Amino acid sequence: MKNLIKIIIISLVIVQLTSCGYTRTEDDKFPEMAAFPDHSNDMISIKSAGMRIDTIYTTSKNELMGYVEILDADGDSYSKKVIAKFDKNLNIMDSVSVSRNTFINKNGQFYRYNREGELERFDNISATPVLIPEHPFNGVKFKEDLEKELAKNGPFATHKFPDSLSYEIAMKNDSISYHRAVDAFEKQVLPGLLCFKYTLGITILTYANQEYRINNLPRALWDSAYGDRKTCNTMLSEYLECDRAKKYITHYKDHIKITDQAVTGNGSSGGNHFVFGSFYTKGFEYYELEIEGEVTTFKNYGNVVGSHRVTSRNLPGTNVYLIDVKGDMYDHPVTYIATLKE
Repeated sequence: MKNLIKIIIISLVIVQLTSCGYTRTEDDKFPEMAAFPDHSNDMISIKSAGMRIDTIYTTSKNELMGYVEILDADGDSYSKKVIAKFDKNLNIMDSVSVSRNTFINKNGQFYRYNREGELERFDNISATPVLIPEHPFNGVKFKEDLEKELAKNGPFATHKFPDSLSYEIAMKNDSISYHRAVDAFEKQVLPGLLCFKYTLGITILTYANQEYRINNLPRALWDSAYGDRKTCNTMLSEYLECDRAKKYITHYKDHIKITDQAVTGNGSSGGNHFVFGSFYTKGFEYYELEIEGEVTTFKNYGNVVGSHRVTSRNLPGTNVYLIDVKGDMYDHPVTYIATLKE
């Protein structure tokens, strides 16, 4: 009887573990295989770029520009983040420090916040930045001022009604103030608008001779205040989005592939003796990279086996590949450059 109970308990534990994502483990299948960035073929060079190269764009002037996070000398952290201008070999020719990735338009203009928290536009990477002012229309203040006036003198002025109706009165005033604020938005913001862009957490409006940032758009406190009316963001979205520079590398290539994998451990996201958390796999992915008929192999250890932690991007018209490694094995994601040796 005791053995039967043990079997039942063990079976229940196995079922519980499996349902939570626990995977049966095994040993490294290829202990002699080189671990990335080491690899098997001496005809192929794989070297760290010393940075994480994010999306790269080509402007209408055929310049390569992109967002880069540069590692410090020890490779332990990112020393700075920049918008960089590259040559064809992806050497950085010039750069501007930024706090995070940003919109780069087709002419090579881009934006950043300066140390004073002001929004700036660079018309090219070596230009003196231009400050982008806040749009004179402040929808939030406009709406709040209207509500104060309505509460004093409007059709639903609070002194005209008993306190028991305060909720309904507030809803009515919110609806009136919202619709009037949207009317003002249509008259003061939309005329002459050429296009918009959303970057750095705000919307930038482009007119013929001026750009503005705007983020104080009126919002209704109650859904009933919207009615069938379009919101300000919906109306903006019906305008053209400003042209972004074209991607230089449009997609990932299939020159790198996972040939096998081995789950050597299970990590847990939580749980205790009585309630299991969820599990994630840890172990090896075994890769094969091919460049112009030359093949090299390597393995990579990390979390979530099968997630394709190592991916490749081919530079158009070249045999140069960017090898991107996710950051679950390394503290910081790093881009490597793979080429054939001459």
